[in-house]
Amino acid sequence: MNRENIQYLCGRVTDLTGTLRNQERKKIWGKSSYVDQWRGLPPRDMSYGIPITVGLEYAMWAKVLNFDIKHYYTEGRVYLKARLREKIYKFTQFEDDTPIDKTIDIWLGSPFELSLFGVMPVYLPDEEPWIARTPVIHNEEDLKRMKYPDFYKSGLMPQAHKMYDEIKELVEKEGFLVGFPTWMRGPFGVAAFLRGMENLLVDMKLKPKFVHKLMRFIVDSRKQWFIERAKFLGTGIEKGILDNDDVNCPTLSPKMYKEFVLPYEKELCEFHGGISYWHSCGDITFLLKLIREIPEIELLHVGPWTSLEAAARIFKNTPLEKCLHPVRDVQNATKEEIKHNLKEVIRVAKNASVTIRADAIQVLHSLKQDLEKVKLWISITQRLVKP
Repeated sequence: MNRENIQYLCGRVTDLTGTLRNQERKKIWGKSSYVDQWRGLPPRDMSYGIPITVGLEYAMWAKVLNFDIKHYYTEGRVYLKARLREKIYKFTQFEDDTPIDKTIDIWLGSPFELSLFGVMPVYLPDEEPWIARTPVIHNEEDLKRMKYPDFYKSGLMPQAHKMYDEIKELVEKEGFLVGFPTWMRGPFGVAAFLRGMENLLVDMKLKPKFVHKLMRFIVDSRKQWFIERAKFLGTGIEKGILDNDDVNCPTLSPKMYKEFVLPYEKELCEFHGGISYWHSCGDITFLLKLIREIPEIELLHVGPWTSLEAAARIFKNTPLEKCLHPVRDVQNATKEEIKHNLKEVIRVAKNASVTIRADAIQVLHSLKQDLEKVKLWISITQRLVKP
């Protein structure tokens, strides 16, 4: 059978999910999700050791698996094949703790939420989709003219429905679960693109009421969108994701975050019945105490510039995802540097629920060299973090 045949790929994934190796990996984790990348909740009981995962950027996956990124984000069959092949490659080639499952979640890239408001993506064959940088809200009159996104017609929604229907038709009979795209980007990140980051930061000082009106519109839009999504899928409102790379210091001071962002994130936590994943790659060390006021966060991302020790102290009962710097800690690191960079993480993780992630890996040197370094990092790290 053609190894590019969808039926063959589905069968291969099905076979791998039933292996003893996969069952052992699944035992490590609590709840898991697979939207842009697979993520899992580290266990409360760390007797197994610290679980580790690796995440490649899709520009790198495109080179590993030889697919066109533009077609990946716009054609259901291309997307599906790439996802299935990614699952197989990662499970068979990487000795991290990521299990394999029969779930195909559809993620249309970082421009997805912004497209709902008219900020459309620019597609390229070998790079992630670009987000248009021209603001669409120049003044209060522009904001007044904005309407809630249409769940079927706005931005990339027609594409989302088309790909969802096509992929479901191809794999549901094979026993796969297909996930409809979800809204991940936090309200401040949406506001930064709709208004422009510099404009928005100036507005916080000179026109604070306008900023609150903008945030109110974005939060209400998100709520309405999720209500329509739940109706479409015949489900309840699921726990939300706050993908918040724009929320960091020094972009926002603690005072600015507390006044203009935190109230809306609390509101969304209540609306969703909890936040499944709060994420910012930036430095949030000085925001941690405020973020802790959000009533329920299942998994907190701790990026390369955020203090893991501070996060573990402030979020005592919250699982943490410690994400390393891909270049400094993995791709350009020697064996000794890999060991050294992990010592502090391991020390803190002994008294917390932590997973270590090497994320955002892109081709830096050559595809072969970078893949070899990822495998080396996994090998060294597994020996250090397991009993």
